[in-house]
Amino acid sequence: MAIFGSYARKEQKEASDLDLMVEFHSRVGSEFIELADELDEILGIKVDLVSKNGIKERYFERIKEDLIYV
Repeated sequence: MAIFGSYARKEQKEASDLDLMVEFHSRVGSEFIELADELDEILGIKVDLVSKNGIKERYFERIKEDLIYV
């Protein structure tokens, strides 16, 4: 799991969402959406959850410098 975007760059605003990239070793379906919803509730902010396997290479190139693995 890695944080990227405004929180990773310490540029977040009050309305910023938390961008999280996750990697799964098996296929997930509705559990992905459920995880995003649970993280929203636990953290008290909107979480934008993306799968590492689902990120297009050109998008990954834009975010890779921001990634903070947790």
